[in-house]
Amino acid sequence: MQNKTRLELVDYEAENLARLQKMFSRKWEFIFMQAEAQAKVDKKRDKFERKVLDSQERAFWDVHRPVVIMIK
Repeated sequence: MQNKTRLELVDYEAENLARLQKMFSRKWEFIFMQAEAQAKVDKKRDKFERKVLDSQERAFWDVHRPVVIMIK
């Protein structure tokens, strides 16, 4: 259950994803195929390597957290 909530998008993330899909509509299929290929490569990595890469990504986003702008 905890893993599922971690993978769900927050409202502003879903809005940003929709905006990016609209901006890159012509290239979106190619971008999606690249992401799927990267996911396959990630699945082939051993458990320790996946944990290290996950920790590095979390640290990056902790430092470079995107600014959330609330529009009313």
